Amino acid sequence: MITITEQFKLTGNRCEYALCINDEIITTFKHSRIGSMGDCLRAAAGAYDTYEQSVIVNRYLDGGR
Repeated sequence: MITITEQFKLTGNRCEYALCINDEIITTFKHSRIGSMGDCLRAAAGAYDTYEQSVIVNRYLDGGR
């Protein structure tokens, strides 16, 4: 299951959210509560893409393991 949960409020309407897969936090991202749900989902997708790229780079640096 994929979930997005608010972790804590930053300043103003900005909050930090966690993107989780099966109750494991994969990455976090910031989003303004004024923005739309679509904006939030795009921010989550961008955060996941960054996470996925770091996994690929780390796998390469570890010799493909």
